[in-house]
This record gives sequence, structure tokens and C-alpha cells, in this order.
Amino acid sequence: MTRAPVDPRTAARAEALRSACALPIAAVHGSLVGRPAGVVRDVVMEPGGRHAAVWVVGAIERWDLDALECVGRWPLPRKLDLYGAVCFGEAPAGLRFISGWERWRGLEPAAELSVVASNGDLHFLSTDAARHPVLSMIDGETPVLVRIDDGVPFCDLPKDVRHWCDADGRWVVMERSRTAFEVFEVVAGDRTPRLVAALSVASGHTGEARVVVDGPGRRVALLFESTVVIGAWTRWVSARTAPLPGLAWGHVAFCCDGRALILCAQGLVVRLDTRKGRTRETRFDAGNRGCFDIDAATGRVLHADAAGLRVIDGDLVRARVEDQGTLVRAMAATSEALVTSGSDGSIWVRDRTTGAVRARWQCPTRELHSVVVASGQVVAAGVADGVLRWSLRTGEPCPRTALRKTSEYAPPRLLPTPDGRHLALVRCDAGRDGADVVLVDLVTGRARVIERIDLNHGRTGALCLGFDADATRLRGATLADYTRRIELWSRPLAGGPRA
Repeated sequence: MTRAPVDPRTAARAEALRSACALPIAAVHGSLVGRPAGVVRDVVMEPGGRHAAVWVVGAIERWDLDALECVGRWPLPRKLDLYGAVCFGEAPAGLRFISGWERWRGLEPAAELSVVASNGDLHFLSTDAARHPVLSMIDGETPVLVRIDDGVPFCDLPKDVRHWCDADGRWVVMERSRTAFEVFEVVAGDRTPRLVAALSVASGHTGEARVVVDGPGRRVALLFESTVVIGAWTRWVSARTAPLPGLAWGHVAFCCDGRALILCAQGLVVRLDTRKGRTRETRFDAGNRGCFDIDAATGRVLHADAAGLRVIDGDLVRARVEDQGTLVRAMAATSEALVTSGSDGSIWVRDRTTGAVRARWQCPTRELHSVVVASGQVVAAGVADGVLRWSLRTGEPCPRTALRKTSEYAPPRLLPTPDGRHLALVRCDAGRDGADVVLVDLVTGRARVIERIDLNHGRTGALCLGFDADATRLRGATLADYTRRIELWSRPLAGGPRA
């Protein structure tokens, strides 16, 4: 599989952080290798399937699906509830969605819905319709169809009847019983739809039906638990029945002028030839939670989850990242590798050029860890785990170094010597009464406290540490909180008094 080139901003950002800071950067949100920067709530492709809008908590991102790169990001209120998103053009201006009582055009609220909902809420009766330009709602006591573009009801429906419509709202299918369905045409200017066909299926199908409507092709697909019935309502006697895996299908749509029916489930995309009844499956690794969208013109499928974006074109699956990385909380970088510490206690090593995962380790606990690269080793330090080390070249673990227990929850700060032989850890006590500077020999794994700094009663307001160029002395600067006096000091690493 050919991997798309990494955005040069990724390497530049990592290099700037590495060169500007001796200590690792904490609380870096999102991945540094190009997955959506936040929890993915939904995805919707622009017409043509070349770009997509990815809705994460607090923002809308626009992604180029050929290069698999984020090309734009716009902030949104974090508490914004988005329903029925659809994209008519280039995001974000081409987005249309509903939040609460308001219709949104792009990133601005357009107007309130002209629907009076019972019980002060909107009710979406069809999960399929919520992904289309047409929404199904309750206006007072009457179910209605509403176009998301203008928010005006245009069709009344009977109560307590399951129904589905095509993307343009021209055709509506209603369920009369488990084996009987009716097709209605929505006539412009008339709120009452007109009956055009009655469909029936055999009683041998198990499960409750789910209906997908192909308006231009006058086709209907009835999805049952393990079978699907497909046919044109004008020639229903020739409808086909095909077997299906018994899965919870998340998104289903007719594509390619009705020649294919695409069904999406976690880790699986099924393409069904509507003329010959043949099926083709494409499988990929995916997490438990993810979002799908399908471009009806090209049949391209987009899947997004915590690991990143995947584009499925036929049997080809292209992924922006192939790992299940978590929220990045700390990082370190060299000229060839990027090391990140996840919120679940995982340590990842990625190639700086391609973003490929070179190694992954799981720390004993799921606490937060600081990370640094020194002396050819990846070093991670946590409150309970102590100092953990792995060879950057082979990935083999090195002996663990235990540290004195403390109830302080924050991971220690790490500072390697210029020669990479030693590592200084700054660990605060519970209540931050004091801080120990622990020196770890990265060759032998031995650790000892070489400095104790009193933080009680605001005696120290700021602390800065560093090493001599020849790595023989630890140098520090402390700022007294009350007097604002700066004290400069140093201590030999081999032992001895302060100077």
C-alpha cells in the first residue's frame, strides 16, 4: 500500500518544540502524525468525494481525502449539538445542520426552525434521514418532512408508522406491516403524498426491516437481519433476495446510479451489485466507535475513529494512521523518531518522515508518563512505575529503576545530560512541600537524590535546572516568592557541597 506523504508541518512542529524546550511538552492534544485533533463526532463528504468535513468536539476540520491531510480547521462551541449534517459544497460554508432549534449555514446560525415540536423537542424518526438533506420531525402532533436547507415542512405523514425517504424528499416508503410496504410520491405544493406502489415480501425474513430508497432509479432495498431484498417498485415481482452478514449496519446507501448498494459496519464495507446480486467485502481494522459517510456518485467510503481517517475505494483501503493511538500527553523527538506518551500509559515511537509506528510499549500502570530520548534509549517516568527504559534501536526493555513512592499525581520532569549518560528527574512531594532532584545513571540504572529544594511557605516561586557542557555539574536557579531574590547554585554530579 502506498503511503501518502506526511504534511511537512508535522515534522516542522515537532522540531520546533524539540529545539525550543529541554523538557518534554505536556498535554499536547490530538496526534502529531495527522489524525483528527479531538473526539470524532461525525463525518460528511463534500460532493464528489474529494474532501470531507470532520466534526470533532469543539471544531470542524476539512480533510483532503486523496492526500489524507487536514487542510483547514474552524472552532465551534464545545457544547454545540449537531444533528442532520449535510454538505452542499466546500466546507465549512457548504455545511448545513441543525443545532437545538436553529438551522446553521456554514458556521453561522441562519434561522429558527418553523416547526413547533411537542414536549419542547425535535424527534428524528429515521436514523437514515438524519444524514440526508431531509429530516423527519414531529410538528406539534403531526410527523412531517423538513428540508434542512430552508427548515420548512413540506410533507405530512401518518402517526405511528415507520417511514423512510430518498435524499431529495421526493419518494417516501411507509411500513404497513412486517411484510407490507407502500411507496408514496411527494407532489410539490401538496402536503399529502400520493400512493404509487404497494410492495410485499415473504414472511420468512427475520428481524425488523430497514429501508433504503433510490429515488432516481425507483429502487428500494429492504434490509432484514441476514437478508436484503432489492428491486424497482415498478417491477417488484422481479425483486432479488441476497444474503447478508448479520451485523449492525451503520450507514447504507445506493451508489453509482443505483448499480451498487454499499453497507458499512465497524471494520467492514460490503458492496452489493444490484443487477447481478454479487457481493464484495472489504475489511479493515477499526475501533469500537466510528463514523461513516458514503459519496453516492463515486461509491467512495470514508471511515473516521480515534485512530484517524480511512478511505475505502473498492478493495483499496488507504489510512492516514494505522495505529490505535490515544490522546498524546507528552512527547520527545530526535532527528529520526517522534516518541509520544499516551493517556492510557502507552509509549509510541514513530518515524519522523513517514509517521509509521516503529515500536509500541505498554507501561505497567495507566498513569501519565514523561518521556525523553537519551543515550540511545527511550526513557519514560511515572509516579508509580518509576523509570522505564527501552532501546531505541532494538526495542528491547532495560532494567526498571524504582523511585521513592509519593502521592503526587503529576509525572516527574526529565532532563538528560549533554552526553546522554545521566538523567535528572524533578519529583515534588505531596502538597508540594519540597522537590527532589534524582540523578539516574542510564548505563547502570542506579538512582540517587542529589538535591533537595524547599518549596514550603512559598520560599521558592520558580525553579530552573541545567547541566554544564561537560556534564559534570548540575546548575540551578531559584526565585524566592516573597523577596523576589534569585539564587544561582551548582552541585557536582559525583557528590559534594553546593557552590
